[in-house]
Amino acid sequence: DQSKYGFHYLIWMESLPHAAIESGDNRYITAYLDILSQWYAARDTITGARPMHPVFYELGLSGRSKRFLDFMYAMKLLDTGSKLSPNHVRILFKSLLGAGRWLTLEQTTKGYRQGNWQVHGFWGLLTIGYTIPEFRESTEFRSVGAEYLEHHLERDYYEDGGHSERCYSYGSGCLKHFEEATLLAEANPQIAITTKHDWRSHVAKAFSWFLKMAGPGGECPGINDGLFMKPVDLFQRAAEFTGDSSYLRPIRHELTETPESEEPEFRSMQLGPSEFCVMRTGWEPDDTFMLVNYGQYPGGHSHMGILDFNLYAQGVPMAAEVGRFGPYDAPLNLFYRSEQAHNHIVVEGAESARAEIRGEDIEFGSTDAFDFFAGIHRGYETSAQVIIERRILFIKPWGFLISDAVSCSPRRRSSLWYLHSPFPINTSADQALASGEGIGMVIAPADPRQIKYAHTGIDYLEEMVQEMPLYSGVPPTVHWPDRYFIALRGWNILEPVTPFDVLLVPFRGDQPKASVEPMECNVVGNPSRPARPRALRVKSNDQELHIFHSIPGVSVSTHEITFSGCTAAIELQDGTPTRAFVHKGDALGIRGTQVPVSGEGSEVFNL
Repeated sequence: DQSKYGFHYLIWMESLPHAAIESGDNRYITAYLDILSQWYAARDTITGARPMHPVFYELGLSGRSKRFLDFMYAMKLLDTGSKLSPNHVRILFKSLLGAGRWLTLEQTTKGYRQGNWQVHGFWGLLTIGYTIPEFRESTEFRSVGAEYLEHHLERDYYEDGGHSERCYSYGSGCLKHFEEATLLAEANPQIAITTKHDWRSHVAKAFSWFLKMAGPGGECPGINDGLFMKPVDLFQRAAEFTGDSSYLRPIRHELTETPESEEPEFRSMQLGPSEFCVMRTGWEPDDTFMLVNYGQYPGGHSHMGILDFNLYAQGVPMAAEVGRFGPYDAPLNLFYRSEQAHNHIVVEGAESARAEIRGEDIEFGSTDAFDFFAGIHRGYETSAQVIIERRILFIKPWGFLISDAVSCSPRRRSSLWYLHSPFPINTSADQALASGEGIGMVIAPADPRQIKYAHTGIDYLEEMVQEMPLYSGVPPTVHWPDRYFIALRGWNILEPVTPFDVLLVPFRGDQPKASVEPMECNVVGNPSRPARPRALRVKSNDQELHIFHSIPGVSVSTHEITFSGCTAAIELQDGTPTRAFVHKGDALGIRGTQVPVSGEGSEVFNL
């Protein structure tokens, strides 16, 4: 059906010139030219209305033009120009010239438009303008393309290099267009357009964002409308573009020849402008990695997750949100975007104002032994009078304590704590297990009732993926094509704050004995909403910690330990405190001794 969105990208024709180059068989060139003639002959019979006309819109015009140019280069490489008839030449050059003219109108009549569509548009203009300078309008194509490229450099990128759509796949596509435009201009200085900005430095910064956000094995989780992806090509291009071998570090095991590469200078970090936090133990494929999203809702490619996370360990995703795959009219498209498809809390029966909010009161700290994140969001404040707080303590290298507080005022609410995984999830009396063959993750809540009232299920399975509607005739390539979920249910009658304290312990081999339980404690002071001061005991095999959550000015005391501030974690050996992690602590007293906390950032003390 040629009226379908995406058909006229002509991606489905790319295999023919590739096969011709690989095999040397010119029949593939002949087949391409035959299909091209049929496609062009049908141009007046295709229906569709702007702005989504299936042929004459930016994505189709720009993508198709680049593929026509690539085909012409393939013919030159194979020395098969004799197969081009005058009619073939007319079709190719009329299509390219018409695309340039139409793309010029798209930019000059509509002005700047945020997002990837116009990026495709100006990239198409620059590609045609630089590649075929013989067109009389080629100077205008280059000039208009450069003008709008610079608008997007100025307005579409965060200071840390992240793209405004906050999405790996669309961000990587835009980056490739900026990169190619930069290389075209640098390769053709005699016809280059005078510019205001240093395109190369902007592209390098955008590449650096992907390295900061990448998992240790190079994988990128499915944030917003992004696919789960391992962008090997992107990191190879980044290394070549910048001369920095650290881009090859995450993907070195994916390459035929293991390159020399430096480990990046960073591990855990906060990307404040684009509003993500990354926790990682290192850059080996089996290292542990968590990505936390607390940012704004930037538009049409956004999902409803907020303070949500994706977790990799042992070389695989352990907690992986649904993400997306397939075309936008696939049956699961609304589900991909929904609150229920993300690793966060959903207030039952209430509408989320996700598009209007972002994370607030964000805290982040990193040390060799612990990482810490905290934030709140008001997505349910209007509809349900609920504020949600999330704190994440990474106990390196073995586990994560996710501590949430659902503050309800004046009415009580019930909430669902969602976690999605590629592994089937089974429950016992007091915890759940997401597991495959010899690998898995313990999911242990402090309140066993939350397991009792939980429900588990299937997000989708590979057989469902294979049923997605497609226009190329080829099922989508989906990493981790099975997805399961657990939704812990919680509420609190005595107090208007419902805590969810859930310990996540990934493992390979023997399952660890892991648990978290509330500790009786004395609280002095009046906490402000939504915090709930509390103490918890965390165990995993021979590891034991006492965790304290509070706010400045409110103290929590138990087992001869008193803490006031944000969060503290006390490691114990045979019942004796040996080390303390503190984030923004006012005071910490352990068995009569005051620990000299500064009240600033994250600190670790040997006791």
